[in-house]
Amino acid sequence: MNMEIRKTEERDLPAVLAIYRHARTFMREHGNPRQWGDKWPPEALIREDIRRGKSYVCEADGRVEATFFYDEGENVEPAYSVIDGSFTGPARYGVVHRIAASENGHGAGSFCVNWAVSQCGNLRIDTHPDNLVMQNMLQKNGFRYCGIVHIPEDDDPRYAYEKVVRCGERYYLKNERLTRYHDEEWGKPEHDEQKLYEMFVLELFQAGVSWELLLRKRENFRSAFDNFDAEKIAAYGPEKIDALMQDPGIIRNRRKIEAAIGNARVVLKLREEFGSFSNYLWHFTENRSIPERMDAVTDQLSDDVSKDMKKRGIRFAGSVTVFSFLQAVGILYCHDPECLCFHRDHAETFAQNHYQPENRVSGGRNDR
Repeated sequence: MNMEIRKTEERDLPAVLAIYRHARTFMREHGNPRQWGDKWPPEALIREDIRRGKSYVCEADGRVEATFFYDEGENVEPAYSVIDGSFTGPARYGVVHRIAASENGHGAGSFCVNWAVSQCGNLRIDTHPDNLVMQNMLQKNGFRYCGIVHIPEDDDPRYAYEKVVRCGERYYLKNERLTRYHDEEWGKPEHDEQKLYEMFVLELFQAGVSWELLLRKRENFRSAFDNFDAEKIAAYGPEKIDALMQDPGIIRNRRKIEAAIGNARVVLKLREEFGSFSNYLWHFTENRSIPERMDAVTDQLSDDVSKDMKKRGIRFAGSVTVFSFLQAVGILYCHDPECLCFHRDHAETFAQNHYQPENRVSGGRNDR
């Protein structure tokens, strides 16, 4: 069958009601009489889902073969805020409820949940403990059991599942710190002056060590480097350098420490010239995120930014280091299209962006 998902229309209501009648019968015959009983979901709720644009149908060869509710957002399902167990994905997720297929809708349930995953990259769903058919379908499609939740509709507990799609999954697997960094920070287009400068300093120190180590030492770096205040760092002298070299909470590399101080002085000049460090960085791409392959290590943009930074006196600014920094702050956008972060950032809007060095602003605030 050729399947496609679309929003439910009023004309679909008879087919949708027929699917739910079949689903209730199927549940009773397969040892699950309590989940929907004889009346759930009520027609008024279905009509409300349609009115709100949250009801969807799966159409196969012109026939409606399945239906479901879908929504997404920050903590979109209040019932999931309390769970005997834990979800692993971030607070922004999609949710599917009231999913059912017709008697002839073989494979439609899997098609529906996978479509929902493709919309958000982070999908949560619950089912009744007696609904073994649903549980098997979810596990077959890569969903992970998370624990027990309770919903307002009845007193029976529900088994909660989730499927989270991340780029570089093997890299983040079983490392909570890296997972949180990927989900909440890495690749998110960043314009905040303080955050950009912090990431710039950390990338300098990251050369030759793992990023996981940097994240572990991040709070120590913030304390040691005056919360990444560029003006204070630019004023560091020999005594402060000696103190930093004695601090076991950071990476004690004299060349990198001295480079961080010198680079801070350059950043202050960039702020004077461009209005902010953020303006300087984003002017290379005319304030647009540029899509790039995740497995790349340099490109024309990182080469050009590196060359410009070195010309201005910034140290440890090779193209590989600059590329990693531009990735981290979303100037180069490398999240996979299936990744939950791609959906969070609405990165499909970046798809047609291209780096055009010939259009780059050549000077600072006074040249525009």
